[in-house]
Amino acid sequence: MDTQVYINDRVRTKRRIQRKEDFSVKSVITKESLRWIVSAALIASFVVLSMNFAKYTLNLYCVLFIAIIALFHKEFSLKLFGKNLASGIKFWLVGAITFALMFLVSKLNFFLTYTVFSPKYLDNISYTIKENMFSYIVLALTFIVLEPLAESLMLRKALLRVDSNIAKVLCVFVSMFVVGIVHAYGVLGIVEAGLLTLPLTLCYLLTKNIYVTIAAQIAFAMYTYLPDVVYYVARFAMR
Repeated sequence: MDTQVYINDRVRTKRRIQRKEDFSVKSVITKESLRWIVSAALIASFVVLSMNFAKYTLNLYCVLFIAIIALFHKEFSLKLFGKNLASGIKFWLVGAITFALMFLVSKLNFFLTYTVFSPKYLDNISYTIKENMFSYIVLALTFIVLEPLAESLMLRKALLRVDSNIAKVLCVFVSMFVVGIVHAYGVLGIVEAGLLTLPLTLCYLLTKNIYVTIAAQIAFAMYTYLPDVVYYVARFAMR
């Protein structure tokens, strides 16, 4: 009799643990689904608002990237980022190769735009910058810091967390499409923006290191935006 009671207690305990585990898994799935639904809503809202309120597009970019970082911030560690930056030549070599590939893709995009097709098919999302120092500081913060973090955390670390190769391929195209629609309305602009992010995605798939992709994207953004930002900030400072 005592043995039977002991066995029943063990069964009940095991069932309680199983129910708790099932609830925990369901809770995680629900939170993850909610996170992606909110992300999709943010991106869709940005696209619509940028079409109707073009003069606020830079502010919309800033808000979008901050919101995405807030949703996926647990994928990032400032301490680990610092350790990776100081980890040695391998990290910087991989980052340099990724940067070089992005540079080559940007030249390919230029060729496609002005030789094969026409700039009219780009229809890139434009933004207005006010003639003051603060606006250029916001521009630098948005595209040099916030965008690399937001894209890497959502479209690489979180999105590419799948096991099957088919799912990974699909997720790569999804990430390219999302980057495309956030930067352009035209088909050519969407394709070119997606192509530019491809080296970063491949780098992450090969290294599983989100920090090297962040560093490479920051470096490329600095190459793209920093000369103009420094020029205009210096000009405003000397007035």
